[in-house]
Amino acid sequence: MSTALPALPAPTAPTPLRRPVAPQPPTREAVCRALVDVTWPARKADLVRAATPRRARTDIVRLLETLPDAPYLGPNQVCRTLFGPHGHTQPSP
Repeated sequence: MSTALPALPAPTAPTPLRRPVAPQPPTREAVCRALVDVTWPARKADLVRAATPRRARTDIVRLLETLPDAPYLGPNQVCRTLFGPHGHTQPSP
């Protein structure tokens, strides 16, 4: 009784290494998504607390931590404070 061995797959070329993708800077949309469950008006601590359980990106939580401790009436006011009045994608200094 002859037992045939299964054929081995043909050798393939190694897969090229992919370059890591550089993280994108936080956007207004990403900040708004992180603040979906916030009850307004909210203070800085409320915003950070709301973003953390939603598993917001770490850079967004850090960005929220830079806010002045003041009452915010909504996500637009938060984004104006973080990104400036003209909606720049880079946080204002």
